[in-house]
Amino acid sequence: DHIVLLDKGSVIASGPLAQVQSDPDLPLASMGEASVNVLARIIARDLDKGLTTFAVDGGTFSVPGLQGEHDEYRRLRIRAGDVSLAREPPSRSSITNILRGRILDARRLSDDQVVVVLGLGDAGFGERLLARITRHAWDDLQLARGISLYIMVKGVSLVRHSR
Repeated sequence: DHIVLLDKGSVIASGPLAQVQSDPDLPLASMGEASVNVLARIIARDLDKGLTTFAVDGGTFSVPGLQGEHDEYRRLRIRAGDVSLAREPPSRSSITNILRGRILDARRLSDDQVVVVLGLGDAGFGERLLARITRHAWDDLQLARGISLYIMVKGVSLVRHSR
C-alpha cells in the first residue's frame, strides 16, 4: 500500500503506491514498463459473459474470468502502454474498459513520446492512471492539462490482495 523509492541509498519519494507510481516527476512513470496499481472491490460476476467487474474510485473495470467473490478486494495493475485516449466516445470496440477521465499532468519522455497522468471520473478526482502515447497523438488530439476524455484500457492484470 505504501512505497519508499530509493536512489543510491537516499529516499527520493515515499507515499501511497498509486500516487508514487503516477508521479511524472519520478523515474517510475518514465520506465518502459510503467504502471499503476489500484485497489479494487469486486462488485459483480457475470457468469454468462465470463466477466468480473471491479469498482475503483472514479469508475469500474471488467476483466475476463470469474475472479473471487463479491466484496473481495484485488489489486489491479494497469500498464501505461495499455492505455489509449480518445476525445470522442469510441464506438464498437473490442476494448471492454472505456472510462471517463481528465488529464492531470503530462511529461515528454523523448522527442516522440509523452507520459500522461489521468484522473478517473468526469472531474478527474478518482484513481490515477498513466498513458504512454506518441507526441504525434498528443498534438493531433490537441491534448492539454484539464481536458476531459475517454480512457480505453486494453489490459488489466490482477494481483491478489487480502484485507
